[in-house]
Amino acid sequence: MVPLEKKWSSRARRIWWSRIRPGWLKIEWPLIWFLSLASLLLGYVGFREHYATVGDPHTVLDLIYFSLQLFLLESGSVSQPVPWQLEVARFLAPAVTIYTATKAFLRIFRDQLVVARLGFYRGHIVIAGLGRMGFLLTRTLRRSGRRVVVLERDEDNDNIERCREIGAPVLIGNATDRALLRKARTARASHLISVLGDDGANAEVAGRVRELVDHKRESALTCLIHIIEPQLRNLLTQRQLETIPESGFRLEFFNLFQLGALALLGLHPPFTKDISSNLSSPQLLIVGFGRMGQSLVTSVAAEWYDSHYESNGPLKITVVDRDVDKKLESLRFNHPQVTQFIHFVPRQIDVFSADFQRGDFLFDDERNCQVTNAYICLDNDAVGLYAGLSLLQQLKDQNVSVVVRMTYDGGLAALLREPVKESGFNRLHSFNLLDQTCTEQLLVSGMIESLAQAIHYDYVRHQHALGQTLQSNPSMAPWDELPESFRESNRLQVEHLKMKVTAVGCGITPVSHDHDGAVEFSAEEIEKLAEMEHERWKQDNLSRGWKPGGEQKDSEKKSHPLLVSWNELSTEHKELNRQTIRGIPDLLNRAGYRLYRR
Repeated sequence: MVPLEKKWSSRARRIWWSRIRPGWLKIEWPLIWFLSLASLLLGYVGFREHYATVGDPHTVLDLIYFSLQLFLLESGSVSQPVPWQLEVARFLAPAVTIYTATKAFLRIFRDQLVVARLGFYRGHIVIAGLGRMGFLLTRTLRRSGRRVVVLERDEDNDNIERCREIGAPVLIGNATDRALLRKARTARASHLISVLGDDGANAEVAGRVRELVDHKRESALTCLIHIIEPQLRNLLTQRQLETIPESGFRLEFFNLFQLGALALLGLHPPFTKDISSNLSSPQLLIVGFGRMGQSLVTSVAAEWYDSHYESNGPLKITVVDRDVDKKLESLRFNHPQVTQFIHFVPRQIDVFSADFQRGDFLFDDERNCQVTNAYICLDNDAVGLYAGLSLLQQLKDQNVSVVVRMTYDGGLAALLREPVKESGFNRLHSFNLLDQTCTEQLLVSGMIESLAQAIHYDYVRHQHALGQTLQSNPSMAPWDELPESFRESNRLQVEHLKMKVTAVGCGITPVSHDHDGAVEFSAEEIEKLAEMEHERWKQDNLSRGWKPGGEQKDSEKKSHPLLVSWNELSTEHKELNRQTIRGIPDLLNRAGYRLYRR
């Protein structure tokens, strides 16, 4: 929850930037010129009246010179009497000078002032890249009350001013530059998100950040790297799963299209996930089989396998694309398990062709509709909207939902928000990819964060079964309300998973549903890993200032009776550690990963 003072600050900032500032910018310099001219005229008249009164007349040039000197805080100090015109001028002229000098100073030293301000930042979020994706992330995080620092190379980027409007300082320069990363106080940030639009540049940013991080910091910096190619993201994630974690630094990879596919299925599901429901077999249509289309298929396949494959068999999906055969071949090579759960009906058709407009692929020989849900996943918004409207014409008598993937909530996507009189058009929906993926949820989309939350959920469930309550055990609080030290402890437990499974000859990989069978630990492996987990937990608590002692946990004195060696633990508490180890395969599976024997 955003604190009340931050809400008021945010509201005042929005009022200033959206209402007051635009109007002020229109009149600012005309007003300055008017006040400057008024000061000059009033000074001229005032000096003329004053010197005439004291019997010391001056030339016109002298009076103009004296008036100009008012802007430099000179010539205004004269003996009495002082005419009212001069009285006004000798305060108004310096005020104009001070205002313009301040504006010039702020513009010249703006970057230095921003850097000085960042000296007080800690636990903030650094975003590298200010394209549309970077700006939407910045806006979303600022609305949730988080501090954000943006790094952008192009000083003419229109989004720079928009970021400053919402209170996000922008540093101009190359995000791969160590000096710029230091200015952004990256080593003290909680997250860095790199969305530069180039996989190589994003990876280079991660390398530079790793060099800056203090490995003794209490909470690790999480570096979220956007990888445009889904297959490359999967390979990098696989490599990361095999890498021993570094203290103080976490690296996570994400892909816009894979996140978008999950969000799309959440908003417009093709079937219910309830296994017990009576399900008439759905038949999907996907138009456009690029990155988004293929990510959608793999996500649908996983959900279908988990909920309906056993009872219904393969899911039928019609794929329309002008290069459908090549793209299907690529999908089958990279995701061979998908072909076990999906029955593909390929249609090599261009969306601008007469074949697409006729829509014969939507019906069987008896003109019965073969589609229950349609998803348009074309890269071009205009072409996608055209394809969606064309399908809707062919499906006007059918109760089929048509979802068009749009880039963001604007432009052509705005047309689909307009109310329509004809009810058939209400079945045409837009899915705005960037708006649905550039959210605060991105911060917890990585493997470590999702598994850490799953561990906490299992812990709370187990404590409830033992009769514990939030009052008797504050560690059972919801994840978002836990102290950061508790959440970090869960993350460290996840990172230690890699070391534990490696110790018994296993590895972790993303779920592929390839029927290799679930891995089960032997009794000896369970005993070994349970002791490793207890030792990790003990050392983690000792490093945070806890000490052994007492009959029960005391948070105020930071004492805990279980901070002892494995052999000193009771049989009951040893069994709790064993139960944690037994639950590792299921825990990984629920988060989209699985164990395998090396």
